[in-house]
Amino acid sequence: MNATPSPVRLVRPDKVASNIVHLRQVVQVRKCRAWGYATVDLVNKDGSVTSRDKTLVVKFPEHALEVATEGSLWEVSGKEYLKKFSVNGFVVNEYTIDADEIKFLRPSGKILARWLSSNIKGIGSVIAKRLVRVRNLNDLIESRDNDALLEIAGMSEERVQRLFEQWPAPNLYKTIEWLEEQQLPLNLGNKLVGIFGADAIEKVKSHPFLLMAMGVSFQKTMVVASDLKLSMTDNCVMAGVALHVAVRHSAETGSTVIDAKNLVRLCSDVMKSTAPVTIGDIAAEEGLLVKVGNAYQVYGKAVMESVVA
Repeated sequence: MNATPSPVRLVRPDKVASNIVHLRQVVQVRKCRAWGYATVDLVNKDGSVTSRDKTLVVKFPEHALEVATEGSLWEVSGKEYLKKFSVNGFVVNEYTIDADEIKFLRPSGKILARWLSSNIKGIGSVIAKRLVRVRNLNDLIESRDNDALLEIAGMSEERVQRLFEQWPAPNLYKTIEWLEEQQLPLNLGNKLVGIFGADAIEKVKSHPFLLMAMGVSFQKTMVVASDLKLSMTDNCVMAGVALHVAVRHSAETGSTVIDAKNLVRLCSDVMKSTAPVTIGDIAAEEGLLVKVGNAYQVYGKAVMESVVA
């Protein structure tokens, strides 16, 4: 019978400040870890990697966790620390950057060659360098010009298809950059671009309470609305308040329907002013609630479908 393996014993790490502060340092995620940590490589402007005498780790902010995937490129700023800890009696030393600021990078030039060779199966560094030397590469990929790409030495049908599927879309990077500015979960980028395409940012700006249908809290959505200079008198904000009240009412009572009188009363509590008696109708017009007789209903997934429509 096999012996039961002994558990890994971790000792609380010592954290020693260094004199190194990174400012807009480009890194590439090599391996994702738990709790927002990722092993990274320091990437130079020419696409080469700066070697360090110890493993380098970045602690990413919570809103970036699902996007800081292996192979992704980031610009990070923050102080570096030397961390020392013990695993089963073995002492481990590594450098950690606590990222105060991050930016999800759309790779270009020689750094793009590194991204291609790291992220697209079958495309190594030699083929990647050939690809980035093609002046109109982006146009060829976005127009899905299969024949032109096959003329590049080393490219095959399979590699071209992978390139089409995994090429970093400009709209995604712009959307993620906006989400980053708002301190919103960056994984919303794929969802928003998938639904709205190039209009993703403008759609959310015109209707920020769409974010609630994607899981963003009412409080955070209100912060976004405030940053967009929207006030409680704007229809989209009143509709968002009504949705929040209806969702909370459903959670507390088990009913997806709330009568108009209760809706107005509870919305007034949230708004700290008297809500208009038509606030339910406003929410229905904005696509966030559905009118059922003299009451209103939360649509669940259909909320987002209504806004999309």
